[in-house]
Amino acid sequence: MQAAFLHWPYDRAAGRFIAPQNVPAVVEALAEHSGRIVLSSSHGLREGAPAT
Repeated sequence: MQAAFLHWPYDRAAGRFIAPQNVPAVVEALAEHSGRIVLSSSHGLREGAPAT
């Protein structure tokens, strides 16, 4: 496959990504089968903030 899109869940209440210790293994597994990994995150978005 040419690209993999990875959306890692963010726990707003806890203020952190869920299970960050698993990121290296997941990225390594994706890298074996993909030429590009695109991380999609909602961490920086705020409710009511204007789209840019």
